[in-house]
Amino acid sequence: MNDFREALSRFRDAVHQEGEQTASPGLQAMLLRDCRLKRARLRLAAAAVVALTLAAIPAYENAQRVNAQRQREAEQARADALLLKQVNTGLARSVPRAMAPLMDWAPGN
Repeated sequence: MNDFREALSRFRDAVHQEGEQTASPGLQAMLLRDCRLKRARLRLAAAAVVALTLAAIPAYENAQRVNAQRQREAEQARADALLLKQVNTGLARSVPRAMAPLMDWAPGN
């Protein structure tokens, strides 16, 4: 047990001696290092924002294109439905529109 205390005491003395030999950075140096780290983090965050924005542009443009395509398809479908309704109305007539004035002259009305 005595050997352990002696070894621990020598280790403590070696740590203290090394601490005294190594110069401790001053407050200004520590603050300057902290400021540099903050700037680096800010630059990294700004770069990440720029990268995400640039990555979002193609996705946004693609979504706009898809939306415009859907809108064109919906308009075409409405136009097709209107044309089909007009054709069905024309087919449902007993007499074609061009012949309607002649029907007034016909004796069987």
